[in-house]
Amino acid sequence: MKFFQSRKTGTKATRTKRCSQRLNKKALALIGGGFFFLTRSKSSILNCGKTYNGKAVASIANSQEQPNFWARIDTQATDDMPYQITNQNPCTITLWPHQSMTPQGFVWFIGITSSLIFLPAIAILGSPVVWGLLPFFIIALWAVWSAIRRNQKDAAVRETLTIDCETTALSRINPRAPAQNWQANTYWVSAHMHTKAGPVENYVTLKGANREVELGAFLSADERVTLYDDVQRLLKEHREATLSYSADP
Repeated sequence: MKFFQSRKTGTKATRTKRCSQRLNKKALALIGGGFFFLTRSKSSILNCGKTYNGKAVASIANSQEQPNFWARIDTQATDDMPYQITNQNPCTITLWPHQSMTPQGFVWFIGITSSLIFLPAIAILGSPVVWGLLPFFIIALWAVWSAIRRNQKDAAVRETLTIDCETTALSRINPRAPAQNWQANTYWVSAHMHTKAGPVENYVTLKGANREVELGAFLSADERVTLYDDVQRLLKEHREATLSYSADP
């Protein structure tokens, strides 16, 4: 009788050990799969970031992606300003709101957060408790991921100002609203900067065709000052070019 009892007990212990080993393998497989997904996401996100690096945006005006800085494209761009300049005809200024989290930072943040979330699970690997906690770990990581991605999409506003000798046009792409468009004769367009009267400091607007529209309201106050100076200069250059062309016999 004792022989059968010990044999039965040994069989139960063996089964428990094997079950524990299977649970360990499955849990490790899930964690490894999560890190593999993050690694694959890292490569795609970083490639997107490289596309819009300050010096590698050859055709940003025609791109459908939305980077996290505002730019005027030029081969003589400098790193000390948040934009680049192009003198192509027509001249195009494309503006994006600044986002403090870069694609590299997003990947690192998600990787560190997932490591901290799953770290306590290592102590309970092989226990049935891990299966009760694992869904909550995954939901927490998904919630952080979704919140950051939603914030990035909400900030994906793009304004494009096009200036030539005849027409000045402004288009604004909103992430959750219809696109807005405005255009007027370049000769009659004027730029204004409201230092204190606007909703933000150094509020920049364009006036023409009996309408006044805002420009770059999501930029910082110093960036709006520089933007205002550049827009003034470009409008003046195109008006002078129009007058000189009209004066030629």
